[in-house]
Amino acid sequence: MKELKLDEETAPSNWMEWEKQYYVNYDSDIFEAVGLLQSLLMNTRPCLALGMLALFMLSMTMSTSVVVFYVIELAKGTIAGIHF
Repeated sequence: MKELKLDEETAPSNWMEWEKQYYVNYDSDIFEAVGLLQSLLMNTRPCLALGMLALFMLSMTMSTSVVVFYVIELAKGTIAGIHF
């Protein structure tokens, strides 16, 4: 696994010490988290994994904005169809 090298030139001067310490292990932490997520999803039923994915996508701001936009457009179409 590749390890990030942090020296005084690459680290922004406004970083705190704990940020500099965490930056060194960032890649390995991300790989570990993705591996854990993958192993958890591989041991679940497909419907549960898809449901969790759907819940995650709806909780994101952009996804929610798109869903709300389409619901509003659907409501406008329904109201326009009912109103003569």
